[in-house]
Amino acid sequence: MRCKIKYPHKRNKLSAEYSESAYIFLSPVILWFLIFTFFPIGFALYLSLHRWFAISPERPFIGLQNYEKLISDGMFLLCFKNTFRYVIMYVPLAVLVSLGVALILNAIGRLKSFLRTAYFIPVVTSIVAASIIWKWLYQPTFGLFNTILSLLHLPKQSWLTSPNQALFSIVIMSVWKNLGFNMVIFLAGLQGISETYYEAARIDGANRRHCLWYITLPLLKPTTTFVLIMTVLGAFQIFVEPYIMTDPPGSPLNSTRVLVLHIYEVAFRWLRMSYGASMAFVLFGIMLIFTVLQLKFLRAGERIL
Repeated sequence: MRCKIKYPHKRNKLSAEYSESAYIFLSPVILWFLIFTFFPIGFALYLSLHRWFAISPERPFIGLQNYEKLISDGMFLLCFKNTFRYVIMYVPLAVLVSLGVALILNAIGRLKSFLRTAYFIPVVTSIVAASIIWKWLYQPTFGLFNTILSLLHLPKQSWLTSPNQALFSIVIMSVWKNLGFNMVIFLAGLQGISETYYEAARIDGANRRHCLWYITLPLLKPTTTFVLIMTVLGAFQIFVEPYIMTDPPGSPLNSTRVLVLHIYEVAFRWLRMSYGASMAFVLFGIMLIFTVLQLKFLRAGERIL
C-alpha cells in the first residue's frame, strides 16, 4: 500500500508566485489611484486645515477655523440650500421617468433597439454642447420652447432668467441628458427577471398592476438601489449645467448657485484654496451620509459596508 506524500511548501510557493504576478498586473491601477485619487484627497484635507491663498507664500495652520466659518457663511448656506432643492426635484423625476421608459421599452417588441439607442444618444453627447443647445432652447425671446407656447396661445416663460424657474429648468435638462443611462440599467434589471414569475402570477389571476407591484418592483430593488445612489451622487455634484446655461454662472440672483459651482469659484477664481477645500470635504461628508442611509433603507437586512 502506497502512501501519498504531500508537499505543502510547493503549494505555498505557487501561491506566493501567483500573488506576486497579481500585484505586478495591478500595480498600474494602484499607482493611478494613489497619484490621482488618494493623494489629492489627502492634500485637500491638508489644505482645509491651513489658511492657504494661491498667491500668498504664508500658509499657517489654523485647524478647524475654515469649517467653523462655513456655519456663518451666508453664501455657502444659500448654495447648500440650492443644491438640496436641485436634488429633491431632480432625483425622483429622473428615477421615475427612466423607470417608466424602461418598462414601456421592455413591453414592446418592435423598435426596441432603435428607441433604446435614441434615448441613449444624449448620454454620450458632450454635456457642454447639450447645455449650450438647451440654453438657446430656453431663450425668452426666440427660443423654441417659447415659440411653441406662443403657437399654442400660452404665455411665454422666463425660464433661465427667472429666479423661480431657473433651477427647475436645469432639472428638466438634466433629466433629459441622463435618462438613457438610467433607462439602460433598468432595462438590464427587467430582462433579468424570469418570465416564470409572471406566468405563475397570471395563472393565479393577477393583472398587470399586480405583476408590476408585487413582482417587477420587488425584484428590481437591487437595480433601483444602484440607480438611486448614482443619481443622488451625480445630483450633488452638478456643475456644468448651471455654469454654462446661466450668465453669469449661478444667476439669476444666485438661484442656481450650487455647491460645486461655488467651490470652483472660491478656489480657482478667488484663489482661496483652503476654504474651497473645506467646502469640498463638507460636500463629501454629505454625500457619504446619504449613500450610507440609502444603503441602509433600500437594502434592509443586508450588510451596509
